[in-house]
Amino acid sequence: MNPTHIQKHQNDNGTIVLPQTIDFPSDRVYVKHLSNALILIPADNPWQILFDSLEQFSEDCFENFDVDRNKFVPDQREKLFP
Repeated sequence: MNPTHIQKHQNDNGTIVLPQTIDFPSDRVYVKHLSNALILIPADNPWQILFDSLEQFSEDCFENFDVDRNKFVPDQREKLFP
């Protein structure tokens, strides 16, 4: 990971300066705020990261899905899997 800076402006906006080593594929992005992290997603092809990640799952990743799902205590299971 390359650290970078957030430049604060007087109007409460900020600018994130990407390191020169990062060649981002787009000049427009979606910004996803997740906990204490920001995720930049190219606006012209936002689903590509999902498609690229699918090949990283093993063939048996959902083999025990029903068994693992039932490990939740009943009141939590009803909230998560109505």
